[in-house]
Amino acid sequence: FELFFIFIVIYQNTTFVQTNTSKQLADITGATNLIGRNFIHLHYALCMLMVFANTVCLGWHFKHELIVAEEAAVLKAHELDFISNHDPLTKLLNRRKSLEYTRMLEKRKLQVGSDWSVCIFDVDNFKHINDYYGHDCGDVVLKAIAQLISQELAPRPEIQFSRWGGEEFLITFPFAGEEPKRILEELRKKIPLEDFSFRNSKAAQRNSFELIHITATFGLATSQEEQSGEKMLNLADNYLREG
Repeated sequence: FELFFIFIVIYQNTTFVQTNTSKQLADITGATNLIGRNFIHLHYALCMLMVFANTVCLGWHFKHELIVAEEAAVLKAHELDFISNHDPLTKLLNRRKSLEYTRMLEKRKLQVGSDWSVCIFDVDNFKHINDYYGHDCGDVVLKAIAQLISQELAPRPEIQFSRWGGEEFLITFPFAGEEPKRILEELRKKIPLEDFSFRNSKAAQRNSFELIHITATFGLATSQEEQSGEKMLNLADNYLREG
């Protein structure tokens, strides 16, 4: 009987231990599964966060590239606009662009009766300068004249100064009367006072600087004489030849 009792007690304890062990294993398995599921959710969240971050970075990069491309396109458009409207040597407005202004003033004259003036002037004895010193010297003289006149007319932005062609320049005044004559007379007197220097590689002392004396002749026509802008330009050119 005692042995039977001992057996029963041992069996019950063994069953209890097995039951507790199975329960603990179940608890451990459940906790492990929970941790695994949480880890999967965390990994998914991190992946989505990385995708979002990459999307934001790529979006910022593409936006930056787009801004840079737009700025480059604007600069290129300005560059092309400048090239199409300016003389490559003197950087003044070219003949085509200056004609837009004369046509506008001609139209204004017809609409409201406001008079205007045009002046064509050239560098005296320019052919001699080119023949004696060379075309490089001629280019230096043209650029120097362009810079000088531009500086003198800078306070009057309504007066347009452009290169007409060759050694000829065009000054367009949106007014007539005595004012254009006064301005041109000041310019005519100003030009000979400037020292135009040129590095002469043809001289006996090579690369020596020479001072070149420059004068200019002006021809002025107004809308009081001719209504058409084209006829005004022809008249100014005739006055220039006569001068």
